Amino acid sequence: MAIDESTAPAMIRAVEFHTVGQLGAIVGMRRRELGMTQAQLAERCGVSRQWVVRFEGGTQSVETGLALHTLRALDLHLELTAT
Repeated sequence: MAIDESTAPAMIRAVEFHTVGQLGAIVGMRRRELGMTQAQLAERCGVSRQWVVRFEGGTQSVETGLALHTLRALDLHLELTAT
């Protein structure tokens, strides 16, 4: 599933994702919704701006704990369901 920002709602409510790249795109969309720069998000999460760039770009080597911390910093909730 591709994330298309041009057709996305103004505020993210519920989004299904299947890849790290899609999760990174969601994080970037939310960060921009909140008017934050990558540097501001990095400072808030205690990571480097380069880490945020890699996460938003879909790099699969981001640490899970830091990824979850970043979601919390953006007031995002991760819900898992069985399919």
